[in-house]
Amino acid sequence: MARCLVLLQVCDLLLDVLTGFVAVYLVDVVHATPGQAALGVAIRLGAGLAGDAAVVWALRRVRGLSLLRVSAAAAAVTYPGFLLVPGTGLKLLLLGALSVATAPWYPLLQARLYGSLPDASGIAVSLSSAAGLLGAAGPLAVGLLAQRFGLAWALAGLAAVPWFILGGLWRWPPA
Repeated sequence: MARCLVLLQVCDLLLDVLTGFVAVYLVDVVHATPGQAALGVAIRLGAGLAGDAAVVWALRRVRGLSLLRVSAAAAAVTYPGFLLVPGTGLKLLLLGALSVATAPWYPLLQARLYGSLPDASGIAVSLSSAAGLLGAAGPLAVGLLAQRFGLAWALAGLAAVPWFILGGLWRWPPA
């Protein structure tokens, strides 16, 4: 249960926190136009929605834990690629791929949290809310790092997130 709570907060760094910074990153670091940044946010959200639909399809064919591992491995490659490739077009393509890759994280980890507390969904909600208070420090930390070192370096630190997810899934019994 504690592992689920920690992984939920960590995965949010490459989900909601990255989404919150992506337009600023595209304009300030990549030097994209505001229109291209808006397109980036639209791609992020649209690809995430497509990824959500793909999760439903994939869960009919593979176990949730396997899907989490594959998606974390894909994000471990895709996210650094997003940060490193030159040009707005390639970045937007990789941003879409990253959004699809990270789509299973929140719903599958949330399902594991609820599964670890059978017949205690109220406790799961309470614990998730309490952990969310601590997780709210994530955007603040990224902002403070961006102020000190620049946004590119602050977002580069998020490249550790997929590896943390993979480490957290290591030797986790299947559901």
